Amino acid sequence: PKTSLIVAICFILIQISHSLYCMPYCSGACLTSTKCSTGCISPFSYQSTAANTCYVDNSTIVINDDNNLSTAFAASGYSSNTALTTSSCADLTPQTYYYLGPYVANNYVFKTLSGIGTNHYRINVFWSIGIFGTWSGQQLSAIFTDGNGAVTQLLNQGQNCVPYATFTSCVLLTGCFNNYNLQITHSTDSLSFNFSSMGSAMSTSSSIQAWGVKDLYVVVSLCNITCLTCSGPTSTNCLTCPLGTYLQGSVCILLCPFYTMPSSRLCVTSCPAYYYVNTLNNYCEICPNNCQT
Repeated sequence: PKTSLIVAICFILIQISHSLYCMPYCSGACLTSTKCSTGCISPFSYQSTAANTCYVDNSTIVINDDNNLSTAFAASGYSSNTALTTSSCADLTPQTYYYLGPYVANNYVFKTLSGIGTNHYRINVFWSIGIFGTWSGQQLSAIFTDGNGAVTQLLNQGQNCVPYATFTSCVLLTGCFNNYNLQITHSTDSLSFNFSSMGSAMSTSSSIQAWGVKDLYVVVSLCNITCLTCSGPTSTNCLTCPLGTYLQGSVCILLCPFYTMPSSRLCVTSCPAYYYVNTLNNYCEICPNNCQT
């Protein structure tokens, strides 16, 4: 009985530990650090029989998946105001976690994803931040920037996780990493993110004050195949159209209706300034000699 009780307690500790270090796209607890047990945060979908229970369909793509599954956090493409470092820690399971860090007060890590394209309408970002030691007077933040502005999210300041010994071969206690996710309306070709800890750090119970980034997933929600750019996922959310089609309202069509005419990839009922109706093909064409009408 005593052995059974010990096994049961160990099993509970393993489940609790794993639930604390789930991938950031899990909506609840997890069976292992990579396998969610109850569900996934959209746009990930849940499948309980899959090896990795959370997946995206062909309407979305994952363009960045720096995660804790490899032998080291992928620091490629990152920059910082201090040396880029990667570390690993284990929990009481033990499960090993690889992360970018540790960093201290007034440090930041920065990365820009480019070449995303413009045929999407939304980006979802999932990440994990670990805060080690006891902090005071700190502001830890994540800033996401595209060509249209910045979105800032302040991160949890309530963590007081202190690793055993040093950050080399350390053992993490509960509450070291917190998961975050953010949905951003986005249609530009790039996304930049900056994780930073600015301000003075003061310890009240430990000599360790540090932080690190464990996971980072960037998921792009694509336009419908009929759209060039869009405001949503369906064929009725088009803003502009691919070559050879024309925008009628918010739908891309091959031919403009008989009562309209194509002009600059739009179906219009009258030609704009500097254009006239070519009655041979019913197209709006530019006036000669730059005539306004």
